[in-house]
Amino acid sequence: MEGPTKNNLVTGRDVDRLLTWPAGRAERLARRNKLPHYRLPDNAIRFRLAEILPLVKPGGPLPAAGVLLQDMTEGGQQ
Repeated sequence: MEGPTKNNLVTGRDVDRLLTWPAGRAERLARRNKLPHYRLPDNAIRFRLAEILPLVKPGGPLPAAGVLLQDMTEGGQQ
């Protein structure tokens, strides 16, 4: 099974890890409509990386996030 790509839906935990945010921040921001997100039929919140990454402030945690994104999109293979 491949890891998530920019177009796959990912969990708030994935977004928090990717952006090195404290646990729960992505979902809190989504509930306040500060981040684009999707609600599943079971009311779970999911995110599309292609919509989240452009919102990250330049000079923010992108170097580490870029490495993690590469690992996620390549299924951890290099």
